[in-house]
Amino acid sequence: MSSRDRNGEARLPPCRANQRAACFRRSVFWRPPGPFGGLVVTLNSSESAAGGGSGLNAHAPRPLLLPSPPGRRRVAVSMSQAAAVLPPPGSTSRSLHVELPSQQCRLRHLRNIAARNIVSRNGYRLLDTYFTLHLCDNINICKEFYKSEVIKNSLNPTWRSLDFGLMPDRLDTSVSCFVVRIWGGKNDTYQLLIEWKVNLDGLKYLGQQIHARSPNEIIFGLNDGYYGALYERKGVSGIQKNLQVDPNCVRNSYDVFSLLRLHRAQCAIKQTQVTVQKIGREIEEKLRLTSTSNELKKKSECLQLKILVLQNELERQRRALGREVALLHKEHSSLLERRKVFEEEHSKLRLDKEPLQELRKECTAKR
Repeated sequence: MSSRDRNGEARLPPCRANQRAACFRRSVFWRPPGPFGGLVVTLNSSESAAGGGSGLNAHAPRPLLLPSPPGRRRVAVSMSQAAAVLPPPGSTSRSLHVELPSQQCRLRHLRNIAARNIVSRNGYRLLDTYFTLHLCDNINICKEFYKSEVIKNSLNPTWRSLDFGLMPDRLDTSVSCFVVRIWGGKNDTYQLLIEWKVNLDGLKYLGQQIHARSPNEIIFGLNDGYYGALYERKGVSGIQKNLQVDPNCVRNSYDVFSLLRLHRAQCAIKQTQVTVQKIGREIEEKLRLTSTSNELKKKSECLQLKILVLQNELERQRRALGREVALLHKEHSSLLERRKVFEEEHSKLRLDKEPLQELRKECTAKR
């Protein structure tokens, strides 16, 4: 007999618990990359069905829940369906595509846009093309909120992935209906080639690669592959295609509480974005002030260096001037000594001159 824990759930004896754990060791878990998308599949081996006792047989395999990106329904599928949709080992697909009538696509799921078989209206064999995205309602088309890069000389352009950082901060990315305009021309002269008011929920899944057959066809890359315009096949109506899904395999994947959690998460993301922008502005202001302060410090250091150089030059010139003054004082003292000697000799010569003058007078008188 199995006992029950505090939560009221059945708890197996140790031997049966070990057998059941051995069954679940062969479970397969696979989660493709992505912040929200993914698939977690638990495949019970056949040992669980013949695990040796009614206690194990009572636990039948439950339907598997396939989480999907925000805005899409999750779907419960059986074991065989889960095994069928599992990718092969080493698959690099971005996420798993599940075809559902209730599938919801939003602008935030859009990754890139491509155009195929563009018809040139101005006679050029090749065109320079770009696209713009516009929000719209039943009457008006708003100004563009995104403009792509220009691709030169191509009638089958595939533009780079959308950069949501270039879009307005308050843009509502939960819309599924918007307008795509593709412009083409030459020499910076462009004209409108294609204008399409698209609803992402009405697109058809094309696969993991771009396939286009019609002229002026636009391909939209979403999380799980590429989507395009819906082409009806003869003999198959839309009602029949909707009825191809087993209603027993589909159930609601959300309730009020999950929507509230999603709303709180979106509010937290918005608040985080506002905080990041505020901190970014503060950092930019600090960097600007720091740059100004660094510039002033640089000028101050340059002036201090010039002052130091001038002070050293002044000190050098003062020392040179002192040496020259000392030399001049020395020469002046030498000149004073020589003057004194000359004055003494001059006075001696003057004293010697007087007797000579008397002798001269006597000689003159004798003649």
